[in-house]
Amino acid sequence: MTLFARVVARLASLVAQYMQTESGPLRSQKLGEARALAAAYGRWADMLSDQAMLDQLHWSEASERYADYGLHTDAVRLQMPERTGRQPNSASEEELKPVRVTDKPPKLQLVTSSLGYVSLFPLLLRSIPPNSPRLPQMLADLAKQELWSDHGIRSLSIASPLYRKSNTQDDPPYWRGAIWLNMNYLAVRSLRHYASHPRTPSDVSSEANILAMRLAQNLARTVLGELERTGFLWEQYDDITGRGQRAHPFSGWTALISLLMAE
Repeated sequence: MTLFARVVARLASLVAQYMQTESGPLRSQKLGEARALAAAYGRWADMLSDQAMLDQLHWSEASERYADYGLHTDAVRLQMPERTGRQPNSASEEELKPVRVTDKPPKLQLVTSSLGYVSLFPLLLRSIPPNSPRLPQMLADLAKQELWSDHGIRSLSIASPLYRKSNTQDDPPYWRGAIWLNMNYLAVRSLRHYASHPRTPSDVSSEANILAMRLAQNLARTVLGELERTGFLWEQYDDITGRGQRAHPFSGWTALISLLMAE
């Protein structure tokens, strides 16, 4: 939302600049609207960028990481419902499918049981200052073997209770472990940003630089290897085998690998 607000504020400012060159009866009104929109979204972006507010709402002292907050429980599973009194093989009976069962009711909480992309957003979007005391811990989380793989950063840690778990029988895991190039691209760009920023402590800068190089190499090896093997760029990649999966050909965000290699 912070990024969205800044983008809209910038667009509104550009529109206002353009309107200054226009003429006509509605010029003054439209110019005022554009300036008001730019100011409103600018204030919103500043509020969402407040480090103290981010820490207050999303930092968990217990787990030392940022976490999503909401109504949540990990005690969920898929279970086959009991059959009716009709014959099990009856052709008229609809195919039985697993249903979602909640063994423990959800409660409002910081979701700290699942380390993944959501936990890394302040890092991925460069929302935390280069000299933030949180940055070293976030780099350590990024490099943990439960999240780091030879093929990229997993969308969800292997230690998460929801890792590679299906949502329903017909909805297999999607953002629960697989490697996504769009998020990994943000990770590499962010690591390079902190590695080169003059206000980043030298030891933190060095660690960010090492992680950026390793991650970029892993991604290039995985994506180009699958391109050579299959002839396709893929929507996502298996975090264990590195094999491409889901939609293909997929030259949308997966094509970001060319930017990583060029930089």
